Amino acid sequence: IKIAGMLSDVQHRTTKTGKPMGVFNIEGYTESVRVMLFGDEYLNVKPLMEEGWFVFLRGAMEPRRFGNDPKELELKVKSMELLTELRDKVAKGINIKFSLKSLTGSLVDELSFLAETEPGSCRVNFSVKGEKELLDFSSKTKSIRLSDEVITRLERIPELEFDLIS
Repeated sequence: IKIAGMLSDVQHRTTKTGKPMGVFNIEGYTESVRVMLFGDEYLNVKPLMEEGWFVFLRGAMEPRRFGNDPKELELKVKSMELLTELRDKVAKGINIKFSLKSLTGSLVDELSFLAETEPGSCRVNFSVKGEKELLDFSSKTKSIRLSDEVITRLERIPELEFDLIS
């Protein structure tokens, strides 16, 4: 199971036997899931358990450890990381698409500016649509960091479409 969301109602507690544990909600757009962590499972993610932080959680549904119903399941957290760091780890490149008609000096300047100010490890691919043909090519000399600033600036250019390569 993979869940992305914001942490809320984060609590760091101690069990009756004196062992550390943690409890939090992970909230998406429409639903919320309550998660309880014990032992190493808790200690592995404790530094990320902060109210309001956006995280990406990987886990599995397993039979509940303590309870009366053997069919009851609980979420076993395998890993958790900040959403802001996930894009840098997962994205290998970006596809930037535009029409030949929209290719202007200002568009070239903006893309050049981003490549110069946000160098990184993500390759940059272009798809340029002419009247009858589609030209696909990659930058051989420039790669980019997919920062929030880069994404925001690309979203503000109405002539462009883009998607990430993972």
